Amino acid sequence: MTLEEFFRKEDAYVIHCHTEEEAIKLCNKFDEMGKHWAGGQSYRDITYWNDHDGGECYSNRRTHASYYFYRSDPVRWRVVEFNDIDDFKGGLFFPSNFQKRNSN
Repeated sequence: MTLEEFFRKEDAYVIHCHTEEEAIKLCNKFDEMGKHWAGGQSYRDITYWNDHDGGECYSNRRTHASYYFYRSDPVRWRVVEFNDIDDFKGGLFFPSNFQKRNSN
């Protein structure tokens, strides 16, 4: 799923961030997309990160809460892991003529 798809979903979705670094990356990307918190604040200005012994979740309704809050109501909220968001799957690029070096 891409972040564009995440925000277009009619159902309630959240992205689960395990670390503050993931939360910062996510909020910066939301800000680049022109998104803002439900209260109007910039995602770049505040991440609301708080490690709730399970991380923080960010919803497509522009709110946040602990992973356990959203996980407690799986009928209403669908939880997606940060690492499953296509926008953050970078990987390494190797040209087609790349050859591995022997490690002998």
